[in-house]
Amino acid sequence: MKIFCDYCGCNFDTNENDFCPSCGAPYSNDKEITLAKEQQSKLAQLKIKEKELELKKSERTRSGSRITALIITMLVVFTMVVVAVAAVSATGKSSGIDTEKVKEAASTIKSKIPVITQKEETDVPVTVGFNETAQTVKYSVICDNYETIDRYPFTPNDGYMYVSFHFIIKNTSIGKLNPPSGFYCSVNENKCSKIWDNERKEPPMGTLPAGVSTTGNICFEVPVDAEYFDISYGDYVTIHIENTLS
Repeated sequence: MKIFCDYCGCNFDTNENDFCPSCGAPYSNDKEITLAKEQQSKLAQLKIKEKELELKKSERTRSGSRITALIITMLVVFTMVVVAVAAVSATGKSSGIDTEKVKEAASTIKSKIPVITQKEETDVPVTVGFNETAQTVKYSVICDNYETIDRYPFTPNDGYMYVSFHFIIKNTSIGKLNPPSGFYCSVNENKCSKIWDNERKEPPMGTLPAGVSTTGNICFEVPVDAEYFDISYGDYVTIHIENTLS
């Protein structure tokens, strides 16, 4: 990896040099090296969260399969008992079978068959980067563009700038959806002020039919020296975006 020495400005390859070849300074604390390590660490955390989401979905699938198999087995047994009861009722007690006990057994089996109600799949928190799709149970959201804007005659506070983020929200469920309405931006866990973008509309937040998308821009006043922007949408989605505008 090629970097610039923090001490003398010399450009050199860290794969070929353990120290700056110009001034001999170490580079372990170099800003570019530190930033690269931070990005690798955050990428690893994202991959861990993705694996956790996959495991939870797999566990829900296995649990559903086990319940289905149990229901089928008990229904088969119950059907056999019902047939036996019908046969005994037709022949009477001449067969020597106690019909009352058979009916009692059938009733017991029926009472033990579990009543399964449709349980809605639950969302889990998901964090993605710029131009990556965040998928929840019912919708997906992606930030595919962000840029500084001019809001003349308004100007940002000292040390701040106006940044407009473009989002695409899609209903990925099989029914109608009322998507979440709130976008929030924070820098180093400090909330940024949301402002009006004079030239770009915000995403419409009406009901979305299945498979339909809505798009728009949300603008925030953010610090010029921010390293990352964290955009929160709804209760589960976070979009972690590197600041490449400063």
